[in-house]
Amino acid sequence: SLMIITSDFHSGRAFWVFKKVFPSLDIDMSPAPDKLINTNWWHDYNTTQAVLEEKARFLFYRLVVFLNPSILNI
Repeated sequence: SLMIITSDFHSGRAFWVFKKVFPSLDIDMSPAPDKLINTNWWHDYNTTQAVLEEKARFLFYRLVVFLNPSILNI
């Protein structure tokens, strides 16, 4: 079992990565509240930028694993 403590802002990406790298482990997430997340994130430039960058990072991770699955062999 592995517990990951991270910002709730990118906990989805962190969970996905750890589950891909350690598929046999039981992954427990403990996201810490992040001030960047709010219900109207698109009304604030900085928050919008942070959200879009996080989505781009997650997409990039998924694309790299799709194109080169052997990268997960550690």
